[in-house]
Amino acid sequence: MLYLTLQSTEEGQAAHAHVHEICDNLSHLGVEVDLGEPKYKNTNISLISRIIQFALVQGGIASSVRKADLVYIRSHFAALPTSLWARACSKVLIHEVNGPYEDIFLAYPSARVLAPLLKWMVRIQLGLADGVICVTPELARWVARESGNENVTVVPNGVNVKLFRPEAREECETENRYVIFFGALAEWQGIEALVEAAKSDLWPEGVYLLIVGDGHMRQYVEHSAKNCASIRYIGRRPYSEMPGLVAGSIGSISAQNNLNGRSDTGLSPLKLYESLACGVPVVVSDLPGLAQVVESHGCGIVVPVGDSEALARAVSLLAHDPDLRLEMGKRAESAAVSEYSWSNRAKQTLGFINSTIGKKTTSGV
Repeated sequence: MLYLTLQSTEEGQAAHAHVHEICDNLSHLGVEVDLGEPKYKNTNISLISRIIQFALVQGGIASSVRKADLVYIRSHFAALPTSLWARACSKVLIHEVNGPYEDIFLAYPSARVLAPLLKWMVRIQLGLADGVICVTPELARWVARESGNENVTVVPNGVNVKLFRPEAREECETENRYVIFFGALAEWQGIEALVEAAKSDLWPEGVYLLIVGDGHMRQYVEHSAKNCASIRYIGRRPYSEMPGLVAGSIGSISAQNNLNGRSDTGLSPLKLYESLACGVPVVVSDLPGLAQVVESHGCGIVVPVGDSEALARAVSLLAHDPDLRLEMGKRAESAAVSEYSWSNRAKQTLGFINSTIGKKTTSGV
């Protein structure tokens, strides 16, 4: 299998975990995986420089496409040449979709002027694919509507349960009580609502909001931390430190909003599953993908989108009810181990791949 991602996979970012965990676990299942990815790690390079890198990566794997039995693409507008080449070489082609069109323009704001072209490039690729894997049911329905492709399945994100586990709290050297937010510091993460919650009179005394990560809202977070004793910001931390930081918390927060409708197609953030695996309750926004997981397992609290007071009340409940916190944490860990491990996700992925190959063989295409 040739796996192509045009998104850089720097350790600590969601793309790195998803790409490498799926590749590693497919390898454990006996699949020979060849990974093609950009070599750059600087997320601030220009769009033109990125496009050059996209061309170089795809040019470098052109011969590998001919040799592969299967081409698997982490969906990207610029992957059109590889999609066309794989189709020309009569290869089984699988696309993995992690978000709608809006994700393109959140990543590349200057590219919005090319929206019609970029959407067409994605739509064509999804239509060419023999099968499409999506991370949420809502996204799967969106893909089917946009592309007309009927062979679409759902395989959400997952977690490495050997890294993220309750015992990791022993590696966290803090005696203070905190709830944690970790991830990209972006507008769609609900950072402003989180900050307002920590400033609220409803926020529990003796508990602080620990923010871990980096992004273009960093200055806002740094300023907020300087002016509010309930907020602490420690920047980005190595991936190896995150299990301890998460497991040492009394709760983990994913307060995403619906910026420009990006959440209409559902959410499946890695931080959700990583938090569950650490055995801590989660506080999440009432959005597709987030709410269903929490409600189905009884492993946290769902709050209205952008409601800072509801966030503060949820944190207060976790702070003042240790028995509830313990119960939710146990259910969280159990769900992560039984359903949400990357090992299980790889098995689901391989099952869909084999099914797609079978359909193509039967049809004689």
